Amino acid sequence: MSDGWTSDLFALLPHPSTSRVLMFAGEDGWSLPSILVTSKIDLTPGLATREMSRSLGFPVLAYRYAHIAEDEHRRRQAGIFAFESGEHVGALSARNRWVNRAGLAGLRLDPPNHRKVVDAYLRELETSIIPEYRPPWERPGWFALAASWITETLGSLGYDVLTPPEQVRWWSLSCVLRVATSHGEVYFKTSARQPLFANEPVLLSYLASQFPRRVPALIASDPSRG
Repeated sequence: MSDGWTSDLFALLPHPSTSRVLMFAGEDGWSLPSILVTSKIDLTPGLATREMSRSLGFPVLAYRYAHIAEDEHRRRQAGIFAFESGEHVGALSARNRWVNRAGLAGLRLDPPNHRKVVDAYLRELETSIIPEYRPPWERPGWFALAASWITETLGSLGYDVLTPPEQVRWWSLSCVLRVATSHGEVYFKTSARQPLFANEPVLLSYLASQFPRRVPALIASDPSRG
């Protein structure tokens, strides 16, 4: 159901083995893969993952938004998300190209204001230097590790996992996933490790022991990883 907003969703999709990003040729220049969705996109990685996978024709996973612009009056957003795709990225047509930083400098982009974001992304691919305070869930490879922990932990407790973990919500302070099991839906949450915040797994475990009907039931936790 639409929330009255429309959003232009753009994908930063890396090559599986080189520091390049996928670009599409259009009448007004080269652009990132994009789609239009009838919703806000800033906190909904599951929507970005689902709709971009459908558009490209192969599975991708949104793990970070690199840029979000919002027009409240027009109820419109434009967002650039970083995706990962594993080894399979599908076949390219003559109108598609893998572009590195040097190649980006010679391209006319549509829209032009994407250049700074794309260049910064390619620089990270080249150098592997990631900002220190970027949360784990906004880094490539984290989702696979989290999904493995969820599946193994639930299995050890006698839960049959019925569906792969689904992205529900993320922002700078936390990330929430959901999975269907033989005992109903189970939620996974991880939080940012910042001085102003408590260790949420430890705190929630204590609160659940004191007020079992007033807080979510805690099935399992790993306090060392939040």
